[in-house]
Amino acid sequence: MKQLYCSLWAFCVFLTISVGISTIASGQVQTARNVTVNANCKGFYEYLPLGYNTGVAKYPLILFIHGLGELGNGTTDLPRVLANDLPKLIRNNRFPTTFTVNSTTYSFLVISPQFTSWPTPLDVDNVIEYAKRNYRVDTNRIYVTGLSMGGGATWEYVGSNINYAKKIAAIVPVCGASWPERSRCGNIATANLPVWATHNSGDGTVPLYYTNDYVSQINSAYTLLKGISAGALARKTIFISNSHDAWSQTYNPNFKENGVNVFEWMLQHSRNQGNIPLPVTLVNYQVSLKAGQPYLYWSTSMEENSSYFTVEHSVDGITFTEKTQVPTSNYINGSSYSYMDPQPVTGINYYRLSQTDKDGKKTFFKVLNVRVTSLEKDFINVYPNPAIDKIDITIANAERGLLTMSIHNADGKLVATASYKKSADTWKESVLVSDFKPGYYLIRVSVGSVNAVQQLIKK
Repeated sequence: MKQLYCSLWAFCVFLTISVGISTIASGQVQTARNVTVNANCKGFYEYLPLGYNTGVAKYPLILFIHGLGELGNGTTDLPRVLANDLPKLIRNNRFPTTFTVNSTTYSFLVISPQFTSWPTPLDVDNVIEYAKRNYRVDTNRIYVTGLSMGGGATWEYVGSNINYAKKIAAIVPVCGASWPERSRCGNIATANLPVWATHNSGDGTVPLYYTNDYVSQINSAYTLLKGISAGALARKTIFISNSHDAWSQTYNPNFKENGVNVFEWMLQHSRNQGNIPLPVTLVNYQVSLKAGQPYLYWSTSMEENSSYFTVEHSVDGITFTEKTQVPTSNYINGSSYSYMDPQPVTGINYYRLSQTDKDGKKTFFKVLNVRVTSLEKDFINVYPNPAIDKIDITIANAERGLLTMSIHNADGKLVATASYKKSADTWKESVLVSDFKPGYYLIRVSVGSVNAVQQLIKK
């Protein structure tokens, strides 16, 4: 009997140890590699997808670049890299092992190098080339992301050299500490590199305008490109926070915009997309005035597997809001389409056309613009414009009754609203705008059956 108890005890101990080993083995593992890539990088963490060591498949690569506080010698200092996401996510077993995008399932290979000093574009490229030589990397799906210093290094790597940018499928700079030079923005635009940048609104460490200016200048460069721009334009997400930490939210797999997190968004882009025939062939695309209203017209000579067109509008050529979606006919010999904007603004109106195929892939076409000098319903006057502290809004028309006014920023967010009584042909009201941030705004006024929209520039 004693022998039986001992056997049972030994079996339970074995079972407990086995279960513990299984749990650990099933967790996500980052392996420290004390390898000298170059003089500024003497170590990195590798994260290999499940099944990597038993297969021959190639995998998408994420190169993660840490912040200033994680600089180190690549050996004894290497654990500093685990302090923040993305390596922190993997360390805490919170990084999904697979992502499904457009009915295809992917797993990432993640390389997180440690740099001794602020990395140069060449330093970043050396790490990417090392990964390509030593790992089974899908070279069509290489993504670069980083936070603070690493976000700045991300901007500067792809912005310094068009050939560098063309190696990369997409980037995600997080509160990137880099001055937004126009030459860098032009290189990113020329390489047609998708960008999703994030930042906190009240970041006291890296100015928010770094991200804002990078995104706006890249998009402005796109507007100067002729013909089709295959791929996505630069986009940004600004979190409402006064901290520097925009990375915890950015890399959280549960944070999604337009139905995808940043990792799923990355996988929507690959460098071989340029070799895939577009689902439509655009042969005529123009905007003009018709009866005083902006009139967009476009036609195709071929359509296949296309879902819809989207028309977007902007008052500054940088920030666009959706106007309408137009279903495509998918006629093999093409079709013709048009859209008349019922609510333009006085001045220059910018329009951007995009096409979305049945797999969700979006193609953008060049930005067009048309100047609207006057509108039949344009009865609103705003003075001064641009404004600093106060504006006077004057309404001149025969309508009487309740007058409502709303002011929206360039992102479409409501920043002010009020209601008044209009009892005469002419109505005038002063509105304080001293607390408004500098930028573009839209003032919308409605009284009776008439509506008007006027652009305001706040200095």
